[in-house]
Amino acid sequence: MKFSKRLNYTLLGVLILLNIIFRYPTTTHEIGGFDSFFIHGLVNSISVNGYAKWIINPLSIFGLYPYSYPSAIPYILSGISQCTDLGMEWTIFLVGTCVGIFAIFTAYLMAREIKNDDLFAFLVAFTLSLSPILLSLTRWCASTRGLFLSLLPLLIWGLLKYHNKNDTRYVLLSAVLFVIIAAIHRATWLIIPIFLAYFVAIVIEKTHGKIKFSKEILLPILAILLLSVLIICVIISTNNLIPLLLIIFVAYFLNPFFQKINKKLRASVIISLILILLFICSFIMQFSEMGIYKTSDIWYNYQTGYFFEGSEWYILILNMLTNYTGQIGILIFFGIIGIFVLLLKSKKDFNYWFILLSILFLISLSALGTYVPIVLLPFFSVLIGIGLCKILNITQMRKYGIPIIICCLLISLSFSGFMINHWENIPLGKTNLTPLMEDETYSAAIFLKDYGHGTFVSSDSIISYRISAYSETPLFPGHSAWPLAYSFIDNPEIVSMTEFTLNLDYLYVANNTVQKDYNVLLTLDCDNTTAKEILSKYNIHYYIENNNIQPQDQFFKSVREKRYKIYDDGVESIWYLGIEI
Repeated sequence: MKFSKRLNYTLLGVLILLNIIFRYPTTTHEIGGFDSFFIHGLVNSISVNGYAKWIINPLSIFGLYPYSYPSAIPYILSGISQCTDLGMEWTIFLVGTCVGIFAIFTAYLMAREIKNDDLFAFLVAFTLSLSPILLSLTRWCASTRGLFLSLLPLLIWGLLKYHNKNDTRYVLLSAVLFVIIAAIHRATWLIIPIFLAYFVAIVIEKTHGKIKFSKEILLPILAILLLSVLIICVIISTNNLIPLLLIIFVAYFLNPFFQKINKKLRASVIISLILILLFICSFIMQFSEMGIYKTSDIWYNYQTGYFFEGSEWYILILNMLTNYTGQIGILIFFGIIGIFVLLLKSKKDFNYWFILLSILFLISLSALGTYVPIVLLPFFSVLIGIGLCKILNITQMRKYGIPIIICCLLISLSFSGFMINHWENIPLGKTNLTPLMEDETYSAAIFLKDYGHGTFVSSDSIISYRISAYSETPLFPGHSAWPLAYSFIDNPEIVSMTEFTLNLDYLYVANNTVQKDYNVLLTLDCDNTTAKEILSKYNIHYYIENNNIQPQDQFFKSVREKRYKIYDDGVESIWYLGIEI
């Protein structure tokens, strides 16, 4: 559907306004659990020192060297804060809002390159920019995933633009974007299946018309895939090879079925059925214990969900569907319609092949729930756009098509608002804390900033990073790039290469002397000579505790008994350690 320029600009303006409204602060302080305040602390380190102290190797820029972290976001936040003289809290809010608005245009560009349809482009931009997951990642929090997700549609646009225009400038643009995205987040390795899908789509396009696939070739492929799906399902559900004997009888009875298919179905329909079976195979392979799935319990996080709990395969799938719906949005069900529209389409151009193959390769990793929904979101936004546009092409519904779409978009907005509110009020891990920081924690941070010095330790990682971010007082020991950022170590000692896993962080293993010292400290009395040496070595003067969780480690117990409490606001307490050091 084509719109006038005026209507296009109006719709984009409405989208921008909605994105600003949904990101308007409803809390008194920055929102986040662990990552946001950790990044906030790294940004403070850059602003104070003038450079990122954890970058000691080129791989450190991408967070692949020990004690490092992807450095793009900390540098961006620090640079904007220093140039504008804005406080870090408001810099984080400004950048998050701008990233959300930027996502509108990257999604719009991508959609227009896939299909020259104004309504389709608007629906894709709406779905992506106002999805629950992107809203949560750009709503007053310092997240690396928000910019990662906003740039991904631009990378896809660059790849499609190069194919359609054959202009090498788009190759350079895509290469630069890939490097930038790699410096934003370690999940860049999930883009590799997208590149693979791109090259496979090119091969399909080049061979189309040159190689004819007759039904005599396609039917055996369909039969093999169908039997493969049955075999995998039997092995996974029974964990026994004996029932595989039944497959012989199934194959025998399927023979007449395939003979009928050979007479009645066109080759294009058989190709669509093959693709559907490939999608099923790709998904159920995650239940096997082969290859990369052997060493990674990727289904662990789906054993407990909002509605269901258990380790049965159907419970895991229901929890996954719930999780993906919560992150992508309620319109995901139109995405399921969209994928069947593409699968059953008799003539698929390069763009559609690229979308289908990208989803096919990524769906084999879909149980890695944390980052895969982020990478899948641009593609599901396209599928949702296709599914919603399909309503207008149904003759019986054409009269009510636009009102139905408007109602769906309003329901989607309500659902996104519900998910944001839900995520902001659920406990973080096993603590009583939520992503909404208490005013008492901010007051404790200001107290430490005004009257404190040196370093502090804490038994609560969430509270400690929050206080460290606002007080600009280093937390000991920290993790990832933190020990280098705050000079707890000078240079990591490399031990060996890291064994590849799906959760790989660093390419090398290094000795963590800081963590070892911290672990030793926990076992000692605060008056112990070794404990005093550790406290002196790292300039530790304070212990901060969550009042609702009193750890029983020897060091923390002795501090409560032998040191002076200098601050207590009901949420956290601060003990001074430096008197007898």
